[in-house]
Amino acid sequence: MIVLIVGDFGVGKDTVADMLVKESLRHHDCAKFTKILSYTTRAPRYENEETHIFCSKEEFLSFNDLIAQTEIGGNFYGARKSQFDENKANLYCVDEKGVEDILENSDIDSDDILVVEVIRFKWLRNIPEERMNRKRRDNPYPYPIDYRTS
Repeated sequence: MIVLIVGDFGVGKDTVADMLVKESLRHHDCAKFTKILSYTTRAPRYENEETHIFCSKEEFLSFNDLIAQTEIGGNFYGARKSQFDENKANLYCVDEKGVEDILENSDIDSDDILVVEVIRFKWLRNIPEERMNRKRRDNPYPYPIDYRTS
């Protein structure tokens, strides 16, 4: 099964996916969920960024099993079919074009695809541009944070 998590930039798609993986491990003592990271040709935004698999443009264009791909600002993003585990619920955070690519162009049975939209609370819709463009920081608190969400 593939769970496509879609929503606006900064809404918390990765947070939702991370929570599902973590809770699956915590409460069920097994990994029912796996998170799929997109390959990208863009440079990391900060040191040790773990939100994508970074590769060269040449490497990206050589993949022959892409199930979704998009180009944003001259950088390519996409996922390979070989990344998905048929024995788990694969969580893939993707934009609207990625959802369309997977639903329309992949050979994956649509009954095996669930699309989940993460929406921003109404009171958070007018976030200032500078806040949206801020780099994510490591935990600034003196205690561990289990989840971060918008």
